[in-house]
Amino acid sequence: MSVAYELKLKRAELTNRLEELAKLRAEVREQVSCIDKVIAIYEPGYEPTAARARRPGRTAGISDEVKASMGA
Repeated sequence: MSVAYELKLKRAELTNRLEELAKLRAEVREQVSCIDKVIAIYEPGYEPTAARARRPGRTAGISDEVKASMGA
């Protein structure tokens, strides 16, 4: 098999995964919305706050070994 063919397969796999994640995200948003509605029943003044997106931080820099292999 050629490299291009393998890359196309991997691309298709990742594209499918993105679609699955989009569906999962929509389902989770719906569940959160339902929970907010139930909370509002118990606490009529409840206003849901937008959850902040957690952005993964870099916990470790590039290792010296990797830098050396890159010629840096």
